[in-house]
Amino acid sequence: MKVPRFEESAGFYTTTQRSQNMSEIEAKNSLPELKLRKALWVRNLRFRIHPKKIHGKPDIVINKYRLAIFVDGDFWHG
Repeated sequence: MKVPRFEESAGFYTTTQRSQNMSEIEAKNSLPELKLRKALWVRNLRFRIHPKKIHGKPDIVINKYRLAIFVDGDFWHG
């Protein structure tokens, strides 16, 4: 069985290229998250964003309903 080589010529990124790509990905205030926050605000649902005291650091927390929301973008989950 032939194992593919992780080389640039085979279509793979080098370590420095991969590092550069990953550093440009923002963990907070992504477009899907901003759209959801705007929709919640328009519907008078007040929330907290990125609270550090809650385990897992959810993107949005609605305390009134004891609800934690994690927004997964297309980049990671397609």
